[in-house]
Amino acid sequence: MVPEDLPGYAEMRRQLTMPIAGGENEHTLFGFREFLGAGCVDIAQPDLGSCGGLSAGRHIVALAQSHGVLVNPHVWGSAIAQAAALQFIAALPVAHHSLFALEPVLEYDRSSHPFRQQLITQPLQMAGGVVQVPTGPGLGVEVDRSVLEAFSI
Repeated sequence: MVPEDLPGYAEMRRQLTMPIAGGENEHTLFGFREFLGAGCVDIAQPDLGSCGGLSAGRHIVALAQSHGVLVNPHVWGSAIAQAAALQFIAALPVAHHSLFALEPVLEYDRSSHPFRQQLITQPLQMAGGVVQVPTGPGLGVEVDRSVLEAFSI
């Protein structure tokens, strides 16, 4: 589905029984207002790197939850983006209280990419299907400055 086709998204959601996720191509709170208001998805996926960061992401969460829509951030970028998404996920309020509440998941790209594998001093690793939330200051990770120098022009 092309991101601009809100009626198409809504129709697809009505016709299918599986949850529909999307929104990684919406880049503002105002875009998400239209996207969610049109009933396009069951799971909103703001990309923190393009929607306005953690603060804008929190506004999108509030808007999504007011529509009964879960939030699971889209992240297809560097280790910094992954760390930001992990911290964001860890801070998400529980929106659907139930015996078997759905937990958000990290979109964990395993392809080889130096900005995911080498950019931070201790790369994020999945073990047993879980990626631990980094506990250091800020986003919890430390940038390896030598990698930045190696890729600078």
